[in-house]
Amino acid sequence: MKSSARLKFFTLIELLIVISIIGIIISISFVSFSNVRQKGRDTKRIADIKLIQKSLEDYYRDEGSYPATLTPGQSLIGSSSNTIYMQIIPQNPSPKNDGVCPDREYTYEIAATSTSYKMDFCLSESTAQLTAGEKCATPQGVLNRDCFLCGDTISYSGEPYPTVLIGGQCWLAKNLNVGTKINSG
Repeated sequence: MKSSARLKFFTLIELLIVISIIGIIISISFVSFSNVRQKGRDTKRIADIKLIQKSLEDYYRDEGSYPATLTPGQSLIGSSSNTIYMQIIPQNPSPKNDGVCPDREYTYEIAATSTSYKMDFCLSESTAQLTAGEKCATPQGVLNRDCFLCGDTISYSGEPYPTVLIGGQCWLAKNLNVGTKINSG
C-alpha cells in the first residue's frame, strides 16, 4: 500500500481573506472604542460641573458670595473661613477639543454683585438632556446653550466691550459708528 503524505496548506486567497476580515474587525473596534472614550469624557465633564456647582453653593452659603476666581487644578478655599470646599478643582479632560469643542479649560465668570456666576463648558456629543456644543452652568442649573449672549458686555484686555447684533452677527459695539448714515455724492 502506497502512503502519500500530502501536506495541506492555506492558499494565498484564503490568507488574504482572513487578513482582510481581521483588519475590518480591528477598524470597527477602534472606531467604537474612540466613541466610548469620547462619551466617557463628556460624562466626566458633566460630573465635574455638578461637583463644582455643589462646591460653589456651599461656598456661597458660608461666605455670602461666590469666589472671584476659579482656577482648574487649584483648591477652592473660603475667603474668610479658610474652609476647603474643593481640594482640586477638576480640569477639562484631554483632549479638550473633542468634536465641536474648543481647546480650553472650563471658564468661570462671576457677576458684578458676586451673587451669581456663569461657567462655560462643552460637550462633544449629545446626551439625554443636552445637545452637543457649548453649555452654561449657573446657580439655577445647566443651560443648553453658550454662556455668552449677544448684548452681553465682555471684558477684553481689562476693558469692557458691549456687544451688539448687526446683520445677524454679534459685534463689539465699541468703536463702531452705529447709527451714522453716510451719504455719497
